[in-house]
Amino acid sequence: LTDYVPVIAPIVSFGFGTDLHYGLIPNYAGRFPQDGFNKLNDAVNLWNTKNLDFAFMNGDYIDAGHIAYTPERTQAEALIDLQNIETIYDNYSGSRYYSFGNHDTDKMSKTTFIVNTVMTSKYYYIDKNNIRFIVLDATFLSDNDNNDFNTGNQDPNNHLTDWVPPTERTWLDTTLSTAPNKVVIFCHQSLHSDTDPLSVNN
Repeated sequence: LTDYVPVIAPIVSFGFGTDLHYGLIPNYAGRFPQDGFNKLNDAVNLWNTKNLDFAFMNGDYIDAGHIAYTPERTQAEALIDLQNIETIYDNYSGSRYYSFGNHDTDKMSKTTFIVNTVMTSKYYYIDKNNIRFIVLDATFLSDNDNNDFNTGNQDPNNHLTDWVPPTERTWLDTTLSTAPNKVVIFCHQSLHSDTDPLSVNN
């Protein structure tokens, strides 16, 4: 949240947040879920003082807890948490976007998440000032279009089964080939390593 003033005017400027892990659950594993409300509020207040092109939340927007550390939220409680944190993000005065993280579907489907936010699709792109911003969804349990993370169907001891499935990869090829100029990719998971367990598997 530093008040950085660039020497040269940027081509595109945006507010960026990730791993908010908001939820009414106790702190666990180095996370502070309940603090997310005030953290996002501070960020949005700052973003609204800037002339930004958009704001972006890069996954794990919410968190329903983990059975190994905390009491878990119910599906109904997790939905209330999502709706509550949306009231803060909704205060941002410009366009706002999201990607899916592995915790966003702990207690709900992707469809439920989308319906309760201004997200419009699991993966998509945004063109701003001749730059293409591509948003990927790697929250799939296998290399299968129909094997989405869904209402906590991940192994609770292995949240790292992340794939970009075939149809999305085909879409990505086309989206890259038709990009007007430079490309920026947003994805909750790392894309750059074959050995990092936090990376996409393909």
